[in-house]
Order: sequence, then structure tokens, then C-alpha cells
Amino acid sequence: MNRTVIKRLEKERERFPELELTSIQPANDNRIQWVLHVQGPPQTPYENLTFQMEIQYDSCYPFKPPYIRFLTPMFHPNITPNGLTSNLLIEPWSPTYTIKTLYERAQHLLANPIPTFAFNPEARNINDATLVRARIIALHSTHPVEDLLQSYHSESAPAHKGTDTHPVDEVHSATDG
Repeated sequence: MNRTVIKRLEKERERFPELELTSIQPANDNRIQWVLHVQGPPQTPYENLTFQMEIQYDSCYPFKPPYIRFLTPMFHPNITPNGLTSNLLIEPWSPTYTIKTLYERAQHLLANPIPTFAFNPEARNINDATLVRARIIALHSTHPVEDLLQSYHSESAPAHKGTDTHPVDEVHSATDG
């Protein structure tokens, strides 16, 4: 790996200590991989959830954008079931962009889906935020979607069977495994 790229990435990590990053040096000497923990934006179905996003840098960085994909299962019109976003997070690309830029773009994409670039037609066709939220949580939970929907639609959502917590409180972030 190019020493200049490594220095740039180290500097970015120092500049943005508020970002939760897991740095991984893969066996392949040509790439550096980071896992960025993206918080779901407020007032969206993704609010209060954490999503892991893999970012792979190669020796052409920052002149060439990194490879990006979500590791956490997603239910979003612009994110494939494999976590790919095509080039929505990196185009247009500029060498001045940083890890913070990628974080902000990921949050913006979660809050503002682009219908004309839908890679998940099922997610694109759902206009009910409650249903989207239930589908997202179902990916992170052992609760059936129907149970989650019923608890959202009831005024006094009872605690889930045998627990003192609401199903939303039981969502496991990607870091919980």
C-alpha cells in the first residue's frame, strides 16, 4: 500500500474522532479496509439504529473513490440486499472528500432515497414509514414483521412477550452481532 494513502487515512481518522471507525488491515497489501458505523438519521425509519459500512481504499486513493457497501442488512430503495449502493455515495468524486464526507452522504441517502435509482423495488414501492421501519427492524430482530407492525399501530404498545421492553428497544445494532 502506498505510504501516502496510509498517512492520509491516518490523518482523516485523527481529524474526525467523533466517527466510530473500526480499522482493519486485510491480508491483501493493496487495500486498507475500514468499517464505518453510520447512525440512522433523525426523523427517518433508520433513527436510533447503527449500520456498518465497509470502505475499502486502494493505492489510488484519494484520486479514485473507495469501494463502499453496507455490511448491515438494509431495507432501502437505493441499497441492494448485498449492501451495494452503486455509485450514489461516491459520485461525483473529488480528492478533497474524506471519511466524514462519506458518512454525511450515507446519512443523506438514508434520509432521502432517490426513486429513479431504486435497486430494491420492494423498498421503493412502500410509502408507509411505519412499514419501512418494521422491515428494517425485522432484519435486526427475531420478531416477525407482523408483530412489530401491530405494536407500532396500537396506541398502547404492550411489552413484547416476557420482557419489559418494546420491540423497538430490542433492536440489535450491527455491533451487537
